Amino acid sequence: IITAYEDVRQSGRELAKAVIARIDGVEPQLLQSVSQPIWGD
Repeated sequence: IITAYEDVRQSGRELAKAVIARIDGVEPQLLQSVSQPIWGD
């Protein structure tokens, strides 16, 4: 089983940026993002 740690603070930042951009009128299809994972040792 492979597990991954999710940085919920980073997730919240990404969500906040998308919400603010949408409020500013950016089209939803342009708001998709994928953050680079940070793998532990």
